[in-house]
Amino acid sequence: IERAEDTKSFVLVPDTEKGTKELAYFGAGKYLTIFEAIDGMPITRAYSISSSPKDSLNGKYVLTIKLVDGGLMSQYIFDNWTQGTSVKVSAPSGNFEYQPLRDANTVICLAGGSGITPFVSMANAIADGDEDFNLILLYGSRNYENILFREELEEIEKKCNKVKVVHVLSDDKNSYPNTESGFITAELIKKYAPENAEYSIFICGPQQMYNFLDKELEK
Repeated sequence: IERAEDTKSFVLVPDTEKGTKELAYFGAGKYLTIFEAIDGMPITRAYSISSSPKDSLNGKYVLTIKLVDGGLMSQYIFDNWTQGTSVKVSAPSGNFEYQPLRDANTVICLAGGSGITPFVSMANAIADGDEDFNLILLYGSRNYENILFREELEEIEKKCNKVKVVHVLSDDKNSYPNTESGFITAELIKKYAPENAEYSIFICGPQQMYNFLDKELEK
């Protein structure tokens, strides 16, 4: 599925010819590890699952992958994965998920670029009734046209009052609904955070985003 010029979603289903009959259920926010041999060299990469946990019960995982300049695995996947390709992946793994004993009932999710993928899974899980917390998503993109999953997130918002999405556009100065201009800052987080209530913060995005937010979160 084409998401943007450099981003695609790949739908993985059980390889019945090799005896896989069903897929493991998972908690929203987990990832799959991909195993490939590229030029005779074994390579592994982890990619967050962007689909709802409920989809696994219907035999589907979705990985949304951005083509990285110089990225060995992403380039291989874009060049070689087509319908019918057999791929080897791990079971769902990782701890990037909502934990009610640790996290507040409201989670502010800060995403940049393809770092949106685990949060799309979480938003769907909330809408499906598999997770129970309030999700406020501040999603940084360069411009409105290149927002990944924009329409899907809009549909989730319409049917679920526990999910709120705000797009933060760094390069686009035009006025769009539910958007802010610039970058995700301490002031912007405060603007959308609940007043007089605890909240947790989850972050997923490129390294430069972490470097910037580390300083902002101290404020």
